[in-house]
Amino acid sequence: MLVRHHGVSAPGLEALGRIVHEADIEDERYDAPEAPGPDAIIRGMGQVLPDRDLLAATAILYDGLLAHLAARD
Repeated sequence: MLVRHHGVSAPGLEALGRIVHEADIEDERYDAPEAPGPDAIIRGMGQVLPDRDLLAATAILYDGLLAHLAARD
């Protein structure tokens, strides 16, 4: 996982990495049952937003998800 490879550490970050990996690659490498939710939301947003707006919106989505996961740790 990139988080470990680069030595980055923050509450919730490893969980977020597992979710993003599963949402993006869908190889079931990690147990991330939350992955289909963000995946569906971002794919849908990609159909209605231009790339610049999609990047801004997904940044907010992932920041919120990271905050949620950090609070769980």
